[in-house]
Amino acid sequence: MIRDLGDSLAGRIGLLDLLPFSIAEKQGAIDLNGGLACFIDACLRGGWPELVVDQTTYPSDWYGAYLQTCIERDVRTLNNIGNLRDFQRFMRLLAARCGQVLNYAELSGEVGVSVPTIKSWLSVLEASKLLFLLPPYYNNHGKRIVKSLKIYFTDCALVCYLSGIKDADHVMNGPMAGALFENFCIQEVLKIYYAQGECPPCFIYAQTMSWRLTC
Repeated sequence: MIRDLGDSLAGRIGLLDLLPFSIAEKQGAIDLNGGLACFIDACLRGGWPELVVDQTTYPSDWYGAYLQTCIERDVRTLNNIGNLRDFQRFMRLLAARCGQVLNYAELSGEVGVSVPTIKSWLSVLEASKLLFLLPPYYNNHGKRIVKSLKIYFTDCALVCYLSGIKDADHVMNGPMAGALFENFCIQEVLKIYYAQGECPPCFIYAQTMSWRLTC
């Protein structure tokens, strides 16, 4: 995000949203055999360039340093977050809810901050492209804006780090297995659109609020 620029640079700047590597991009750098291996690698290692290029880097160490840098410098500066512990707990609660319908009041009660604060923190994570809120599909465009959203991260490995998931068995058979696979499918679709410089025209099928994706 661009902050504190003296000039808007309107008409003289191009902006690209760069997400972590997709499976297709990672396969150009490392050998991934089969869809299952791709899913597990996405959950345990992720798609950030440092982790893909240098396979000797421990993901837990990298994500710990990344979150500390992201939260303590970027996010805190952008939103004047006072209590870092509250924000860290907020992120862990979001990770536990990936693939679920967003409930502002519930998050507010569990974190112990106001609903406007929750909305403000979510907007920062969205702007940072760490989080994607998928709207339900309605013919009425206004309803797409005001109705319930579902929570997804742009990197499954960040979800696993925040949730304490460290091995393939936990990924495949743990209580978050379904949510992780759902998040994996969504993040890969998002990366296809963002790589082409397009806003993802993706929605949840709203009649049942299932995870069925409409593009």
